[in-house]
Amino acid sequence: MVFRTTWNEGKSFDRFFFDFSDRPRFWATVYRFLLFMDMEKETQLMLGIGQKNIKPYKINNVVTNFEGGSHRFKTGVTYWCTAGDLIHRTKNEWIENSQLNARSDTFVFEKTGDMYRLSIKEIDTDIKIPDSSNIDTLRFKFIFTPFYRTNKYARYTGRIMGKRSEGIVFLQKVWLNMPFIPWKWGRTFFENGTMMDFYEPRAVVPLFKSLNLHHDGQHYRFVKDIKIEKIERQGKSGNRLPLWSVSGRTRHGEEISIDIESYAHARNTFETKRSCFSYNEYPSRLTGFTFKRKGETITMDDLGKSATNCEDAYYSKVW
Repeated sequence: MVFRTTWNEGKSFDRFFFDFSDRPRFWATVYRFLLFMDMEKETQLMLGIGQKNIKPYKINNVVTNFEGGSHRFKTGVTYWCTAGDLIHRTKNEWIENSQLNARSDTFVFEKTGDMYRLSIKEIDTDIKIPDSSNIDTLRFKFIFTPFYRTNKYARYTGRIMGKRSEGIVFLQKVWLNMPFIPWKWGRTFFENGTMMDFYEPRAVVPLFKSLNLHHDGQHYRFVKDIKIEKIERQGKSGNRLPLWSVSGRTRHGEEISIDIESYAHARNTFETKRSCFSYNEYPSRLTGFTFKRKGETITMDDLGKSATNCEDAYYSKVW
């Protein structure tokens, strides 16, 4: 395996993110996510744009065809929003693409100068994102199978579902030339800049577990006694939304313990003739947080307001 943590092919984030011409090979998937998380209100918005090279294909039971040209590409477009009752819509749309602009009948995402802008008129949403240098990238190759991923984190202000909103936005593009690998994943952003993330890919059993905290300019990696647990709950009327329990220790003895409660659920399905991959997103709230280091205990009260999103993705059908 070749593993690098920097993007080194001469492409800036913008060139990579707005480039729809990187046509995937068979089995490959190219997708973009824009996840907006309000730290004042329990408002989250996700816009996803997917490209693939396989037929037949369904996204959320919508037959999805993929085509492409020099500046026009047919893609799968889906979005959900938790401002009030959950709204979740999926479409198979043509995207008009230029250097720093992507637009369809549903959305416009563009960059002018140092400002990104997203507009989704049908849900009265208009958001501005000042550019940010907060980027992390990952590139690796397993045998002949490449994987590219880049993330950008920034603040946003604007209007979601007609109401003022501000918080953190997470922009991601992934180029994946392999079948999806199931995972559990989660991130919490705090208003003071602290960020926590956990990740657990698995194939029947976990392949590995990752738990990180970025705080006060330090990166803490928890590598001992890592627990990432999704706790299903039963209610009188059926299943309730899950709880999450996450904890671990660093090699130097720092400890972290996190409790999360999900308040909404958006399920996306990606279906071929032989499989159905279920990608479940859970807008969530932090209910407990303790970080211990060198005799100091840091809690939620010390870090301020926060926003959390968790994921659980798996194959619901394979034959």
